[in-house]
Amino acid sequence: MSNVFEKFGQHESTHFIKSLGAEVTIRKLTLKESEEFMDRMYKGEDSAGEAIIDMTNMSAIILEKVCLALIEPKVTVEEFQAMDADVTAVVMEIHKLIDKSGELDEEGKLD
Repeated sequence: MSNVFEKFGQHESTHFIKSLGAEVTIRKLTLKESEEFMDRMYKGEDSAGEAIIDMTNMSAIILEKVCLALIEPKVTVEEFQAMDADVTAVVMEIHKLIDKSGELDEEGKLD
C-alpha cells in the first residue's frame, strides 16, 4: 500500500518568473516553516474573532520566505535588500507561488 501523504513531500519545481524574465527553482515551505512565519505575523483576534495580522513585519517575512524557498538561484535576504527596489515585483511573484494558501485579502484578512 502506498503512502497517501507522499504527494505532500518536499518537491522542487521550476517556474518562469515574468518580472524576472527567467526561470527559478523553488520548493514549498514545510508545515513547520509556514507555521513559524504565521506565528510571527499573528497578533491575536479582534472582538469579532477576526485574525489581527502584524503588517509592520510583513515585507521582511515575505522576503525571508522567498529566500528559504528559492533553490536556484540561491539569494540571501541581504543580497535582495542590496538590490534596486524594482526587485520587489520578482519577490512578490515568487511569494505567490510558494504561499498560495493563507494569503491576505485587500483588507488584510486571511483567506
